[in-house]
Amino acid sequence: MNAGSPPGLQPERLLRLLDQLDCLGGALRLLWAGCRQRWMRRLLLVSGCVLAAAATGLPLP
Repeated sequence: MNAGSPPGLQPERLLRLLDQLDCLGGALRLLWAGCRQRWMRRLLLVSGCVLAAAATGLPLP
């Protein structure tokens, strides 16, 4: 572990997380462009947050 890294965030895991978030962001942007209903946008935003929390290992509410 690097001395400057926060506990639990190894550089490899952080790079993998950034890659996953980049892919997820691209998919969400494509879906967002095709969706015009407000409820679908909210659903996409919530699902993105849940996936990001799961990828980082953060506890879900």
